[in-house]
Amino acid sequence: MPEQVKLSDDGDLLYVKLREGQVAVTREFGDHRLVDFDANGMVLGAEFIGIDGEIDLRGST
Repeated sequence: MPEQVKLSDDGDLLYVKLREGQVAVTREFGDHRLVDFDANGMVLGAEFIGIDGEIDLRGST
């Protein structure tokens, strides 16, 4: 399976892949949060845009 979590080179975009599938629709939830769904309504992944400076990953394990 491909990477489950991807962080853009500039650290401003985070994508979390929950399962394999073809994206049928992407919905926005709040500012800069997108969720991908397949044709059956199952969540495939979530994208968080503009996270630079908003999430501190230092010390995470």
